[in-house]
Amino acid sequence: MGVVIPFTNHPYFGQLIEGISEMTIEHHYNLVLFQTNYQEKKEIEALNMLKHKQIDALLICSRTSPLKTIKEYFDFGQIVLCEDTKEEVISSTFVDHYQTFMMALSYLHKNKHAKIGYCIGRRSGANSQKRERAYKDFIQRTNGHLREDHVFEDCLYFEDGEHVVNQIIEMEDPPTALLVTSDQVKWLPEFL
Repeated sequence: MGVVIPFTNHPYFGQLIEGISEMTIEHHYNLVLFQTNYQEKKEIEALNMLKHKQIDALLICSRTSPLKTIKEYFDFGQIVLCEDTKEEVISSTFVDHYQTFMMALSYLHKNKHAKIGYCIGRRSGANSQKRERAYKDFIQRTNGHLREDHVFEDCLYFEDGEHVVNQIIEMEDPPTALLVTSDQVKWLPEFL
């Protein structure tokens, strides 16, 4: 069984791999890991291994390839995506990022935060797009103002959190709360 992940050194994907590997051992499968660094070429290599029967199934934990490209490989073996594919007929397992983000935004708003920002790894991912839609819908629903300077991109690691804190310190009108989509992005509140 092949598993596509963008990074091996990210705790989220490390935990996914740990759970997947336990299940593959329990069911007597071998695990082939594909680290892509979000390079479509690397995802295609994994899909071609499925096509050439070098693996029996492929789990794509976070993709960069368009769904159209992935669908071209359906006849070669089972493909499962870790994202909401309700609009498509594709096997998937996922967290409802839209609803989860709405719940977190509601919690912060109830606690008197009117200027909420968020940190995201990349905007192009399907899950990231659902979070962004939730953010925009929530701002509109609460009659807030969309502030692009309250959205911080490319936040994946500890250093990215430090960079965000430095940006916030320099802002005239900073957010009063942040939703951070990566456990790896940490910051030190004493800076604020």
